[in-house]
Amino acid sequence: LQVSGGSQNKNCNEVFVNFEHDYINKFLKTLKILYSKNEGYEEIMDEIITPHFIERHIPISEFNLGLIESICKKLEIDTRIISTSTEFENTHLKKEKGLQSISKQLNADSYINAIGGTKLYSKEDFKKAGIDLLFIKMSDVELEIPYASILHQLMSYPVDHIKNQINKYELI
Repeated sequence: LQVSGGSQNKNCNEVFVNFEHDYINKFLKTLKILYSKNEGYEEIMDEIITPHFIERHIPISEFNLGLIESICKKLEIDTRIISTSTEFENTHLKKEKGLQSISKQLNADSYINAIGGTKLYSKEDFKKAGIDLLFIKMSDVELEIPYASILHQLMSYPVDHIKNQINKYELI
């Protein structure tokens, strides 16, 4: 997404989606070209994509959270989504210090990160803060392109298949 006011010195709730350029229409056309022949295309477009790609003044954080919530609803993932931009203290802290602060505010004793975080975060640093750091690693999944976006997976496979595949993981 293109944004207005983007800066590494701003929080996500201070940066807004820029709907003024034609890239949204190009993006939607690209989705149509790539996926319109797929069985779930219309349903995913109607329930997830179209409602969020309406021109409005919205921070990128709200836009992303809305998409995540819609995808979770579609996949029947019942988990609480929390905006760290508005609900926590010390949101100015960066990297592991920010994650540790949020975890402590939630009274969490563990934090689970994507597997790519093994290069960013230290289990020892989290342990010193009283938090177990775990990484989620996909097991063998039945997906042609396992690391493609959830949007690609939803457009390419039946929802029930995706629901089954997302349960194939291990924590390390």
